[in-house]
Amino acid sequence: YREMEEVNNKEKVALKNENFNLRQNIKKNLEDNTAYVKSLLRNIEQEKISKESALTDLNAKDMKISNLIETFESEKNDIEFKYRVLLNQKKEQSDELISTANTEIAKLKQNNEMLEYSMVRCVEEKTKALEMLEKERKNNKELKQQYELKLTEQVE
Repeated sequence: YREMEEVNNKEKVALKNENFNLRQNIKKNLEDNTAYVKSLLRNIEQEKISKESALTDLNAKDMKISNLIETFESEKNDIEFKYRVLLNQKKEQSDELISTANTEIAKLKQNNEMLEYSMVRCVEEKTKALEMLEKERKNNKELKQQYELKLTEQVE
C-alpha cells in the first residue's frame, strides 16, 4: 500500500510539475502573442496615419484644382465677354484683334484640357487611396479576427 501511495504521490508531483510547466508555457505564449499583436497594431496605426496623411494631401490637391477651376471659369467668362465685344466691334477693328481673341480662346481650351487631365489624375489618386484604406480596414479586421481566434484557442 505504501509503495502504491509513493508511486501515486510521485505521479501527483509529476502532474503538478507538468501542469505548472504548461501554465508557464501558456502564460509566455500569451505574453508573446500579446506583444506581437501590439506590434502589429502599432504598425497598422502608423500605416493608417500615413494613408490619412496621403488622403489629406489628395484633398488639398483637390481643393487646389477646384480653385483653379473657379479661376479658369472666371477667366473664361472674362475672355468670352471680351470675345463678344470684339465681335461687336468687328467692323471697326482689324483681323489682328480677332486673331488675338482666337489665340486667347485656344489658350483657355489648352488650360481646360490640362485642368481636366489634372482633375482625372487627382480623382484616380483619391480613388486609389480610398481603395488602399478600404483594403487596410479589411486587413485590420482579419488580423483582429485571427488574434481573437488565437486567444480563444489558447484559453481553451
